[in-house]
Amino acid sequence: MTKLVILKFNGNFQSGFQVSLEIGEEGQSVERGFAGSLPPNVELSKTLAVWQQQYTQLDNNSRIKPKQIIYDGSIDPQKRLVTSAKKLQYEFQQWLNSSSFYSVDKHLREELDHAEIIRLLVCSDRPEIHQLPWCCWDLLENYPNLEIAISNFDFKRVVSKPKRHKHQKVRILAILGDAQGINLNADCDFLESLDGGEVIFLKEPTRQKLYSY
Repeated sequence: MTKLVILKFNGNFQSGFQVSLEIGEEGQSVERGFAGSLPPNVELSKTLAVWQQQYTQLDNNSRIKPKQIIYDGSIDPQKRLVTSAKKLQYEFQQWLNSSSFYSVDKHLREELDHAEIIRLLVCSDRPEIHQLPWCCWDLLENYPNLEIAISNFDFKRVVSKPKRHKHQKVRILAILGDAQGINLNADCDFLESLDGGEVIFLKEPTRQKLYSY
């Protein structure tokens, strides 16, 4: 049986969040509930915004050749992004270690089994809560079968059964980068020769086109 955990966040980073925890079996009514809070943390909100800005500013679409590189003493934007990510992860974990959130964290760890499948749903009407690096929460280190999803307060579980086709082809997405000095024809021929496979080639795609797949 799969365990369903729902964490609801009401509030904002300026005044803090009221947090409610619900635990039950998936598809059944809630068995247990607990409450706690998280303190105001404007700095965490700013750190998140800085990381997002640096990420969007990375020009991943440009192809810089060695002869075009000119060192002007500025910090490598990718290294700066990694530094911002580490800062965001640290501040986020420190926020979750707040004493006012301890009761929620404690009950969560006590009620869950390390071997069971757990779905944790983070619910809030604040986009910033959804955008926090929940995958970095140290809770996941102790519960390997736990997966986190995000949602607003209005959600409905939809049960769907996948359609099975006898001879359904496996779709293969082949992403081809800069071919300068590299012969990719052999790789393309090999992929196209696979039985039961439908290959889609993306040649030097933009980030937007890649995400669309």
